[in-house]
Amino acid sequence: MKLEPSEAVWASAMSFNDLYQSYYFRFPGFNFYPVAGVSWKQASVYSKWRTDFVQDLVRKERGIDSSFTKVQLIERGVAMADFRLPNEAEWEYAAKAMIGTQYLDENQEYGRIYPWDGRGVRNPYNVKRKGKQGDFLANFKRGRGDYAGISGNQRNDGDILPTNVYDMAPNDFGLYHMAGNMNEWVYDIYRPMTFQDSDDLNPVRKDGVYDEEENYETSLFTDQIRVYKGGSWKDVAYWLAPGTRRFMHQDSATNHIGFRCAMISIGEKGK
Repeated sequence: MKLEPSEAVWASAMSFNDLYQSYYFRFPGFNFYPVAGVSWKQASVYSKWRTDFVQDLVRKERGIDSSFTKVQLIERGVAMADFRLPNEAEWEYAAKAMIGTQYLDENQEYGRIYPWDGRGVRNPYNVKRKGKQGDFLANFKRGRGDYAGISGNQRNDGDILPTNVYDMAPNDFGLYHMAGNMNEWVYDIYRPMTFQDSDDLNPVRKDGVYDEEENYETSLFTDQIRVYKGGSWKDVAYWLAPGTRRFMHQDSATNHIGFRCAMISIGEKGK
């Protein structure tokens, strides 16, 4: 498997994106931009590599011999949880970040549509957020051909492509771009019935059990189809809501789907 992101995702017979095809992955000016052109499989392999790399650093830092097994490391309290793709439920919870909106006994003051306060995609002048009132809070497309608004208009996101990961304000969990900029792979296999089928504690769909692919008259719903979420620089505002979901084959790569790693917190309450 080729592990480098595919630069070909920027190429199109009906657009002039040659510059991005040559520079987006390799030019240092894009170092703090989200990864593009990675398949679900590549993201999973990277997560495994990152686990091994960081675990090796921990061993060296603590003077632990590399021959120690993972079980031995766990018994000594120095093992880390694996880096991995978040499952869909984890991702959605992290995106909404429903803190700071509660009153009395865990009642919600209002439900969030997006990963920020308010009902719209513009800054309602919440003092917790940087920027000015009316600024867009995500990098997305307003409509066909409208990626950045009119030149010089300071009330649009101003970006026709993915932007620096620190350009927009983070949500209340401190996570950047949980809406817009780049869609993100999650672990789950896609099925329409996941919300009805899955457990209510740490829900995840690992395979097609209870909703097998032979139940469908289409080849779309196989165990190689994975969920992605979040909306991107080339999506309209509808897809910015954390509850929306789409799917793509796990071997596919595009210029609007990236990923982020997750891991559990071992032995710490409330983290």
